Amino acid sequence: MAKEVGYLVCRQGRVYLKQNETLGEAHSVDVSTRCSRGEPVALVHTHNVNPHPSQLDLQTAKERKLVVCVDWKGRITCWKVK
Repeated sequence: MAKEVGYLVCRQGRVYLKQNETLGEAHSVDVSTRCSRGEPVALVHTHNVNPHPSQLDLQTAKERKLVVCVDWKGRITCWKVK
């Protein structure tokens, strides 16, 4: 099974910046939430099994006040967690 890949998206003014990709394991990836410039706004990562965020994805996004996005088969869907 393919390994998950993730990255952080940061915003500096009106510009969105994709941070470096991180290679994880088959069912997880640990992505840094520190931006080289700007403020973190979204955490994007691939899923191998389904297109929905896991409970851990949702919890992490809520705690860090980020949008969580899942890339499943090349289609990225995002969720804003309250």
